Amino acid sequence: MRLSLSQISKVFTAARPFSLLCSIFSIVVGYIIADYEKKGGASLAILSFVSSAVLLIHAGANLLNTYFDFQFKIDDENHNHDKTIVEKVLTEDEVLNAAWLCVAFAMLFFGCGVVTMQSAYFIPYILFFKSIIVGYNYSSGLKFKHHCLGEVVVYIMFGPTIATFVYSSLLKGAWSWLVIVASSPLGLAISSVLYANNVRDAGHDLKVWSKRQLLTN
Repeated sequence: MRLSLSQISKVFTAARPFSLLCSIFSIVVGYIIADYEKKGGASLAILSFVSSAVLLIHAGANLLNTYFDFQFKIDDENHNHDKTIVEKVLTEDEVLNAAWLCVAFAMLFFGCGVVTMQSAYFIPYILFFKSIIVGYNYSSGLKFKHHCLGEVVVYIMFGPTIATFVYSSLLKGAWSWLVIVASSPLGLAISSVLYANNVRDAGHDLKVWSKRQLLTN
């Protein structure tokens, strides 16, 4: 996949960079607690690698969401929140390829983080690959967001999962209830915003899925 500077700019915009703040807040929670417990000795190199991996998975999930919302007719010419494919800013293939490219780079950064840790720890591995799987199944596959599980998934991912991933990566595979408790309000706040948006769009989404059910039955 070859991207021009113009296309890279369009992909960056399509990845909804403003939403990455949700991941950054959770990263900060995990880092602050790890750094406190390590008395200021948390590795900034590991933090850089795992944070980059988190942000790339988030960006990839956003792009997958854009792609599948168009595929499932959630976004169309008459009703859309993401105009990337609808207005042909990028093609469907470009969005999909960019999403998988983000995931590939996330794996690269996580690999660098593992090398820097000088060991492989169970919890960071599990949470990293779980995040990729959930990111895909949020909009496609198991379609969490279409089965009233979107808010639950967002709470888990942007609350305990990211914070614990960062904390565990910095503290040799450890985990802590403090991280889960401290990150939970953040996850709840983000899922509440998503819930408000979903309530607003409930009428349109219901019509779309009713039509799909009729076509598949």
